[in-house]
Amino acid sequence: MTVVLVHGAFAESASWSGVIPLLQAGGHRVIAAPNELRSLSRDAAALSGLVASIEGPVVLAGHSYGGSVITNAARGHDNVRALVYIAGFAPVEGASHAVPVAHPDRVAALIADAIAGRLRG
Repeated sequence: MTVVLVHGAFAESASWSGVIPLLQAGGHRVIAAPNELRSLSRDAAALSGLVASIEGPVVLAGHSYGGSVITNAARGHDNVRALVYIAGFAPVEGASHAVPVAHPDRVAALIADAIAGRLRG
């Protein structure tokens, strides 16, 4: 399983530094994806390209604005098994959207639950 972490608007990939080792310790490949913060469509397209390059199942986790990005990037990718929203925006279809992760242990546990299929929307 590959977990792709997507930061929000006022953060950077390094904001996942507390979460990454916890997920890796669980045996998962982890990518803290760059999020250019240019526009939702451009950011989602860049992430979609990354997802397309990954072989095997993927879990996308987005923090804040990253939630909108993962929602749009996941479309059309059969290998995406779960979307995890960390204080994220989960927009309804057709809608738009107008910091470091505080509790990495809780975030890692939430993602692990999604991987194990213990979470349902």
